[in-house]
Amino acid sequence: MFGPSSEFAQASDDAKSALIATSTRRAYADNEVIYLQEERAQNLYFVVSGHVRLSYVLDDGSAILYAILPAGDSFGELGIFDGGVHGDMAMGIGNTVIGAVSAKNFHALCHRFPALHDCIAEPVARRYRSYIELTRIMSLKTLPGRRAQALLRSPTDWGPRQIIADAMCRASGR
Repeated sequence: MFGPSSEFAQASDDAKSALIATSTRRAYADNEVIYLQEERAQNLYFVVSGHVRLSYVLDDGSAILYAILPAGDSFGELGIFDGGVHGDMAMGIGNTVIGAVSAKNFHALCHRFPALHDCIAEPVARRYRSYIELTRIMSLKTLPGRRAQALLRSPTDWGPRQIIADAMCRASGR
């Protein structure tokens, strides 16, 4: 569940074991919704296998894809910090297995293992930066300008983690 590229790779073995012990697992089919935008956040999620699509749904119902997460990545972090709702929508891509730790259990584990807060701060900050960048791109006046910026952005977002995840999927025959 926590590969070498995971935000939780730096956590102690005891902390990772405790997270795994308190998590539940569920399989999702292709395009099955894990959670909806504006739904009350009750869990921290981990991609155990497969991939997850994170999108922001606009008022007109169209969705803006802003991340595809490989195995080992976490998501749904923001809502468990502030006790609020999800600011995005998460869906499985292909057959995906997700681990979930309830907010209550995660907060209890953070008291036992304070370094877990640091593990989660990095993806929250990275996604926040991504939102700002996406907003900047969407504010460009011309479609060619938006398209060019989106293409320039892709190699950074699909960096080493995606390359590693793709190589692992090819090696395992998935």
